[in-house]
Amino acid sequence: MINCRTLARLLLGYVAKELPAEYDELVCQHLSECPECLALADSYRSVVRLGRQLSDGSAPPALLQALQNTSNATPERASS
Repeated sequence: MINCRTLARLLLGYVAKELPAEYDELVCQHLSECPECLALADSYRSVVRLGRQLSDGSAPPALLQALQNTSNATPERASS
């Protein structure tokens, strides 16, 4: 089982459906037992959904780069 801190680091990859299966299962298990993290996951889902609705030129480049850097975090780095 993972803790809340590790879940927070994996959450963007989880809601974007980019995690390896073994991490996805751990996140699902944690979310089924932690209402606070489930609420956080719901807010991330909203952000991802809204972000996908943006046209390519509607967000500042620095914001797009920051989001890309966050989504490129590897699960191995997330567990440290």
